[in-house]
Amino acid sequence: MSCMQAGQSFERPHAEGQGQPHKINNGHDMQQADKQKRIERKLNRPNKFELRRNQLAQSTLATMGKNGYAKTSMRDIASDAGVSLGTLHYYFVDKAELVTYCVQSFKRNFIQRVIERCQASSNIEELLTAFCEECATSMLDEFSVHRVWFDIRAQAMFDPVYVPLREEIESELEAMFQIFIESAEHFSGAPISMATKTVGCIVESLFENQLFNYIQHGDGERAKRDLETDFRAYCQQLLQTT
Repeated sequence: MSCMQAGQSFERPHAEGQGQPHKINNGHDMQQADKQKRIERKLNRPNKFELRRNQLAQSTLATMGKNGYAKTSMRDIASDAGVSLGTLHYYFVDKAELVTYCVQSFKRNFIQRVIERCQASSNIEELLTAFCEECATSMLDEFSVHRVWFDIRAQAMFDPVYVPLREEIESELEAMFQIFIESAEHFSGAPISMATKTVGCIVESLFENQLFNYIQHGDGERAKRDLETDFRAYCQQLLQTT
């Protein structure tokens, strides 16, 4: 038996089948991490079906915003979108489902942006400016969305299939106006006794009027300026008389 040389360390041999436990565990952890990353990538990958529906909805708003609800058929929408009628029906069962999807998606996006601007304001002037800017910008950039909304809102008077949609969007708009009112009360120190629905109806009528002017005359700067003037004048009365 030979003696160990000085400084030589003794290493106990691994039992057969044991291998290197720490290396095996590290390899297993790496495999699990890689698997988890693949799962996360798959979950975060945009849903192709939903993306296509969104694209068709944008095309629909452009077509319907130009022709109006009554004069726009599914065939017209398919033609403008560059797809077959069968393909359009694959993504949307009928016109009602398509219109509902359009209004819900894009009107909610507008509402959320207004709410975020209101909540980010720190005084009454910022609040009024933020509200005016968001509404005016949307009026010019997304006029087809709002045009379709006002069209469908009126259509609900005749077609019960759109009643739930009208009630749903009006409820969300009311919540938006409620946030604006609470912020205005907080910054101005003046309570507003007028009902939220009433405030909302008046502001929407101001918006619709300038939207109409913009569509008819094409003067975006004037429509934007007049909307802000009308809105600020109304808010001044609202805060002084309540």
